[in-house]
Amino acid sequence: MIIDGNTNLANGVYDNGYNYVTVNGLNIRNITDAGISVRNVIAGVVIENNSVYSGNPNGGNARGYDVRNSVGQNGQYAVVVQGNSYSTPASTTAQTDGIWSSGNNPFCSRGTTKMDKVYGCARSKATWMGND
Repeated sequence: MIIDGNTNLANGVYDNGYNYVTVNGLNIRNITDAGISVRNVIAGVVIENNSVYSGNPNGGNARGYDVRNSVGQNGQYAVVVQGNSYSTPASTTAQTDGIWSSGNNPFCSRGTTKMDKVYGCARSKATWMGND
């Protein structure tokens, strides 16, 4: 399924507080902020096998996956981001982030790529793994 924001839509998918949601197999493009944004969940959100092309060539933010303030219960991950891809315009003044993670604990991202970089699981934030 394709979600095309025509550079007028901030997010392709927005989840604020809905648990046990799976977002799988979407092709999201021409979004001005984040392709997939998740906020304030506590359990069972899986973001997998999606492709996001994000970023307004005129500036702003350009995030593929934006996860905030999601805290798991009993040591479980509230959100797992896995097997996704992300790209931005060739030239943009936007801040570009493959995955933005803030206020999450624990947080897991695995197998999500932007060019040659791969994210790995982290207890509190997403981290780059590989050569910068």
